[in-house]
Amino acid sequence: MEIKLTATRAHLIFEEIMTGDDGEDVNEVWDLMKEARFFAGAIMNGGTNDEGRFFPTESAEVRRVMEGVQKEIDTFESVARERYMNVGKDIAGSTADETFDAAFDTLIEEADKAEELIKAEMAEGIAALQASARIVVLVQVISIAVTLLRLSAAGCSCARALRCALMNWPQRLVHCRAENCPTGSRNGPAQMSWAICVMLLPGSASR
Repeated sequence: MEIKLTATRAHLIFEEIMTGDDGEDVNEVWDLMKEARFFAGAIMNGGTNDEGRFFPTESAEVRRVMEGVQKEIDTFESVARERYMNVGKDIAGSTADETFDAAFDTLIEEADKAEELIKAEMAEGIAALQASARIVVLVQVISIAVTLLRLSAAGCSCARALRCALMNWPQRLVHCRAENCPTGSRNGPAQMSWAICVMLLPGSASR
């Protein structure tokens, strides 16, 4: 989860700065916190950045937890800025150091909760899409079966209808003539034969 990654990097860089590493820039820490805040907001309200477009959650529980994450991000940054005022004087194990680490730990805990909820929401969404896809396939199979039964009942050879569809596949032709159903007329089985060709050639233009 991006929030945890950015917050963890901010924590590491900040600790290096506080121990006297002149090769790090504290502005990168503030930028990372801003980035973490963006991801939290994107989960709740949607957003766009260089990585792409983010769609907002539809889960009330995710939104509730993310509100807590946003508060912890603010707390973490506030504690960091206050501690940075004592850069060069701050020592490991001080009260400020412990408060900073505690704020970070709380942020990660809240982000973990949000991550689990988001994963569950995504799993539910995938399951719903798969169920919808199965229903669509079932409806198509039933439609084809019904059409074949109607062709058979009308005296038209289902095999001829299928052969008509398959032979016309390269040309994307969907109109089977009456002679493909020797026992029928243009207004009878031939029309049913045309219908089955349409179903077997999705995306073709009907006439």
